[in-house]
Amino acid sequence: MLLRTWRVVGVFAAITLAAVLGSVAAGLTHSELLGLPMCVGLFSAVLGASFWKYQYLPTRRTGQLVVTERGIELDGVMLFGRDTLSRGAVCPLYGQKPRVRLLGHDGELLGQIEVASEAEGQALLRAGKLDALHAVATYRLSSYWLGRMWVIVLLGWLPVLIGMPLALGISGLADRIGLREGSAGHSALFFTLIGLVALGGVLLWRRARLVLRIGPDGLHLRGLGRRRFVRYEQVAELRPWPGQDTAHGRAASEGFDLVLHGGEAIHLRTLAQRLASGQAQIDIVAEQVREAMRARAGERRGSTELELLRRGPRSLDDWLRHLRRLAAQDAAGYRGAVVGEDALWQALEDPAADSCQRAASAVVLCFGGAEAPRQRARQVAAATALPELRSAIEAAADGDDDALTEALERLGGPRS
Repeated sequence: MLLRTWRVVGVFAAITLAAVLGSVAAGLTHSELLGLPMCVGLFSAVLGASFWKYQYLPTRRTGQLVVTERGIELDGVMLFGRDTLSRGAVCPLYGQKPRVRLLGHDGELLGQIEVASEAEGQALLRAGKLDALHAVATYRLSSYWLGRMWVIVLLGWLPVLIGMPLALGISGLADRIGLREGSAGHSALFFTLIGLVALGGVLLWRRARLVLRIGPDGLHLRGLGRRRFVRYEQVAELRPWPGQDTAHGRAASEGFDLVLHGGEAIHLRTLAQRLASGQAQIDIVAEQVREAMRARAGERRGSTELELLRRGPRSLDDWLRHLRRLAAQDAAGYRGAVVGEDALWQALEDPAADSCQRAASAVVLCFGGAEAPRQRARQVAAATALPELRSAIEAAADGDDDALTEALERLGGPRS
């Protein structure tokens, strides 16, 4: 078992904090060394963030590992609760034993488990419901445009290029509003505006990143000003980008295209995730998409028993009343004679099923006061990538009529 250690990151964080305090003190005392702590803090923050993201030091622990739906235990001690984990992935390593990577809800790496074979790793993930059929993996990918190397280099020089004009502009503004240079008001204005510019740049960078959720039902993409859900049936192929020629040969590609059957290509830049995994030759994001597609292909199911769940020409309110009437019938009625509870769960838990049909199944199953089906439905919702469907299942499980109506309205879908 390999666990992340935070000691080195803590050292960089302490240096950054000391540099910030030094910058404030230098500004208040009008010291000529103001730029020195600022530069130290900047470089320390960059190094600390890079180390935390890509170069973490693992702590190795061995013992008896137990993986259940509650979480992962080592020698009887709970290391990771299931609520802290989003997904797992089996990563083969050249010349070494495979490792199971444990991911958090923001795609961060929480730990790794060394296993004897890939089959053992897949069995471990199934035992914890961390596999492609039961869990959602979230990755924050680099922006297609801002993630280009020349753009990153340019952005790295941007503080140097705009720093002096920005400082002069702030000084000019301070003079206009009557703040004497070197006064406390002048320093407060300077640090406030510099901080706001820096915060705006960080927020813009984060919002420009593409958030990819890989679920059993499909892929949800969310970026700056756009949201999109892609079902696996729409995907024709995953096309890796060509690697770049270097002095040591051809480098691994920086990402891949999600090519749809209509010919449209969705660009996904995944170099950062490969660096974080320590496997430059393996695109972990593409592998998880392929794994989810293979799992979906092997789990396709269909049933004609569920026709009564269809909305048809009904209004949304009439549809909900219809579903609740079905749920309220006794065992000799609808559930016993037309469709069984097993078929409802099969539809709800089937990523290949129609989204409206899955939501309708959740409404029928969660109607009433029993907590067991509600909890099971919440687990299904947690493993759903489509936000509208996830919200509908959660609202049905919580008994929140207003949220359910809103989620079903946004879900839409065919009526016949």
